[in-house]
Amino acid sequence: MDALRDEELRGDGKHYTMDVVCGMDIIAEKMKHITEYHDTTYYFCSRTCQKHFEDFPERYVWEDQ
Repeated sequence: MDALRDEELRGDGKHYTMDVVCGMDIIAEKMKHITEYHDTTYYFCSRTCQKHFEDFPERYVWEDQ
């Protein structure tokens, strides 16, 4: 599964999603910082946000996801 279920296809044809760590809207296709966690793909705006998620994923992922 992709964390893109919250994605938004805007008028420019790009798929946007939110970095779960900082809340920034990002273009998923351009992200280099990607992590798989419990069969879900998460996208991050930076290595710093990716590392925060990887160190403490339970802060950002809820059980019902």
